[in-house]
Amino acid sequence: MIGTRVIAYDTVDSTNNVLKSLADSLPSGSVAWATEQTAGRGRFGRYWHSPKGGLWFSVLFKHRTQSFEPHYYVVLFSVAIVRFLKRKFKINAGIKWPNDIYVGTKKLAGILVESVISGKNTVIIVGIGMNVNNEIPPDLKSKAVSLKELLGHDVDLSLVFDGIVSTANVLYLKYMIKDKKKYLVRIWKGYQLLTPGSRLWVRIGDEEEREATLVDITPNALTLDLGGEQRTLFSLEVLRWENTG
Repeated sequence: MIGTRVIAYDTVDSTNNVLKSLADSLPSGSVAWATEQTAGRGRFGRYWHSPKGGLWFSVLFKHRTQSFEPHYYVVLFSVAIVRFLKRKFKINAGIKWPNDIYVGTKKLAGILVESVISGKNTVIIVGIGMNVNNEIPPDLKSKAVSLKELLGHDVDLSLVFDGIVSTANVLYLKYMIKDKKKYLVRIWKGYQLLTPGSRLWVRIGDEEEREATLVDITPNALTLDLGGEQRTLFSLEVLRWENTG
């Protein structure tokens, strides 16, 4: 179960790093939760602003085989976050591929999954960062939002943590343990902000920004029409999008 052991910290560099260092001594499902991170990171190793007031935690999973696909954990927690926000606060959030939670055009939360092979075990660490009561820096106000801003008042961090973890546990037991991940992916697709036919502006590797049309979406890849050329890409950045119809 997720959260059977929770280790709380005041300040750390990164809760993902904490679990990496303690992975051998902790059971699967353990959580590291910090009041603030000094070196939180997101996709492509980018710095993630993680001050006091936000919710910053990571979850450890251990597997006996090396075949388990980490991207399903992004699916698990992104669906859990969106469902919790809707049920508890009536907030309609969506998932921006591959790992961000948006409300409208602003980012509320992000998920980072990392995997480490240790002998016959696969150690997967899922980091979750959510803007809750923290102030959004002026240079990010057009791109990010907090729960406090959305609701107009402070929110109990423990309530948000417990809600996400309990929702994730229900989904984990129903879809992940019983190997019904395809049904969880179907739910995940229903929350996607990007849908087939969406007009995207993307960056692929070091290339310049390009316009594309979304053909298909899976947890770990986008299939795009790039000016008549169809490509399935596993690593790219979606800079902007526009839905048709």
